[in-house]
Amino acid sequence: MTGLSNEGAVTTVLHGGAGTTGTWTQIVLADMAANSVDSDQYTDASIDPIHLANQTKSMYWPAGAITTDGTVCTDPSERQVNTTGPRQFQINCTANSSSAIMYGHAVMPDGWDGGTVTFEFASINENATPSGDYQWDVECQAAGDGEAVDATYGTPVADNTLTYTTDGDIEFITSADVTCACTTSCLGGDVLYWRAFGSAGSSAQHSDIYQVGVKMEYAWNPAD
Repeated sequence: MTGLSNEGAVTTVLHGGAGTTGTWTQIVLADMAANSVDSDQYTDASIDPIHLANQTKSMYWPAGAITTDGTVCTDPSERQVNTTGPRQFQINCTANSSSAIMYGHAVMPDGWDGGTVTFEFASINENATPSGDYQWDVECQAAGDGEAVDATYGTPVADNTLTYTTDGDIEFITSADVTCACTTSCLGGDVLYWRAFGSAGSSAQHSDIYQVGVKMEYAWNPAD
């Protein structure tokens, strides 16, 4: 890659060899015009995409942006957290069964590498003496222009079991890597659809447990 800095009449050009471990040389041009140097060849201060590592990015669905089955998991409704806390949309699911379902979707950034994603679920147990745990299974599919959106999701992946210990605390649980089902291959710009359903949780305090949001993390290449 090349880099250019200009301090008065002295221009320093840095030039790197191939790869991130290439040998660096420094060329100092006192006066590019006087020395008949074509300055156009030194105007590129960009970084070659091969030198850019993928970064972890995330997107978040608050409860109000999540769709549910509408029966076991209620439609999102606005309420006050812990009676005196902030008002926000929340979802209440009356069972840990597979009939408790939440849905979300988003257009993925062009820089998404099409690889696995992870999901983090946030919830609050407002029972005065919270007990038990809760677990979600989550799966996804992604589709691009002209590709089918149907009932075919990737293999469901269980999140870590969340054990409630303190009344009113917000708690987070995160899934392992989730592979989306795709017609050909998953690509940046696809619409990603996810679905989560109740799994092996043991808490019986469903009326006091409120889902407040879901975060998804994915790998993103800044060159795209």
